Parts: sequence; structure tokens; C-alpha cells
Amino acid sequence: MFGFSIGYFCIWRLHFIGIYCPPYFLEQISHLAPWQVGIVNLSSPLGIALLSKVSGHLMKRFKPIRLMTFGLIVMFISYAVLGQMQNNWSPLLMALLLFLYGMGSGLFLPANISALMEAADKDSHGTIGATQRMIQNLGIIIYTALASNFIHTTSESQSVLMGGLRNSWIFTALTFIVVIVIFVIILTSKKKVRVSN
Repeated sequence: MFGFSIGYFCIWRLHFIGIYCPPYFLEQISHLAPWQVGIVNLSSPLGIALLSKVSGHLMKRFKPIRLMTFGLIVMFISYAVLGQMQNNWSPLLMALLLFLYGMGSGLFLPANISALMEAADKDSHGTIGATQRMIQNLGIIIYTALASNFIHTTSESQSVLMGGLRNSWIFTALTFIVVIVIFVIILTSKKKVRVSN
């Protein structure tokens, strides 16, 4: 259950970076109107919505931990590519990468919630739900502060702003690596337990 809670904590703080950082690039570098920025930012929730239902069906065939690990890898790829962003990137490319992130998140979230609920007694489901919300809010606060620090301390010029945005994406991609390692350890330790039994 610890690994699933860590995953939930990380996913929400990392997800918020995908909402917080793009407007800086889209408004200050690409010079899009606010409504256009909003449309690009909607690509991530769209990916989540489309893949969440698929994830529910895939849980019948695969274990939740496998779906969570695969979702984390997809999200890592998206953020790692965003960490290489350049001034001349089109908003469409950013929208596609955010959509890819959303797809990974759509695979991860239902499997994670299912695993958390299975690991707890039915009497504890209300407590688990409240704890999830607290963890989500804590994650958002921490990573908003970090991203804000990266961006605002480097926003004197476009090139320096781009450095701050890249640092935010790279930092979150590195966090994904840590979470993926935790999930792989959980996955391999469960296999070893099964083999020894």
C-alpha cells in the first residue's frame, strides 16, 4: 500500500506541472491568446478521460501494478521530451505531448485507486479517500512551489525562461524515474513471493 500511496502523491504533483508550466510557454513564447492556451491545456485531461475507461477494462486482463508501471513510463516519456523543449516548438506539439501524458495518467489513476481500495478494508475506504485528497493537495502545493521557483527565478528573458521551463520538466521526469523504480521493486518482489510459495 505504501508504494501505491507514493504513486498517488507523485502523480498529482507531477500532473500539476503539466497544467502550471504550459501557459508560460504558450503565452510568453508562442504568443497565443488565453482561450488558445486553455484549449492546449485541455489535451492532458482529454487523454485521462479517454484512457481511464480503457484502463478499467485492462485491469481485468492485467494486474493494476502493471498498468500503473506502464502508465508511469508513458508519462515519463512525455515529460522527458518536454524537458527538451525549444522556443520554436509549435503549440500542437505541446498539445500532443500533454495528451500523451494524459493517456499515461489515464492508465495509471484507475489502476492506482483500485489497488489502494483492494489493499484496505471496506470500513477504511472513506479514510482512504480523504487521505488521497490530502496527499493530492500536498503534492500540488510542493510542486507548484518548486515549478514557480524554477520559472520565476529565471524569467528575465525568453531564453532564460525556457531554461526554467526545461528544468521544471526535467525535474518532474526524474521524479517519475524514482517512482517507476519503486513500482518495479514492488512488481518484482510480488513475483518472488509467488515463486517461493
